[in-house]
Amino acid sequence: MADNIAPVQSQHIKVGIVTGLAVCLCFLAVYKSGIDTKYPASQFLFAFVFALGLAVNGFIFGKINGYQVSFGQAFSNSFKAGLIITLFWVAYDVISLYAFPEIKQSQIDRMEAEKVIHSTKMTNQEIDKSIADFKAHYHTMLLQVTVFWSLIINASSSVMGGMMATMRKRIA
Repeated sequence: MADNIAPVQSQHIKVGIVTGLAVCLCFLAVYKSGIDTKYPASQFLFAFVFALGLAVNGFIFGKINGYQVSFGQAFSNSFKAGLIITLFWVAYDVISLYAFPEIKQSQIDRMEAEKVIHSTKMTNQEIDKSIADFKAHYHTMLLQVTVFWSLIINASSSVMGGMMATMRKRIA
């Protein structure tokens, strides 16, 4: 039975690298343009490029294999590409921590302003302690948020990539 299974061609490494670089370039462009990353539009751009890369990966995977792939194969291929993109995203975060230290300081300043303005239940000592905790754990929190959101985007977009790879088979 195993003799009837054709080998599956894969390109997830190439697509992952290209999309990972595109996501990093988007981060850099948003940073250099001065757009505040707290706005949803800038966050949506990263997610869109990530998801688009995985959808294209699924389409290419289906096409190079003559659309004779299962949803599981296509999902797996897209998920692997998404993990490569995540590695690029984490690498960008680590590099930007040291290359652009003003990002951390601007987030701390924004946090201080929001806590002081919106906090009627917290004392000044509690505000200072939460800001000190934020400063102490900034790197860890940034990487946790990056990995968490990239895995969410990866899983949902890999479903889309799997559907793209098997779509032609369903239509025909």
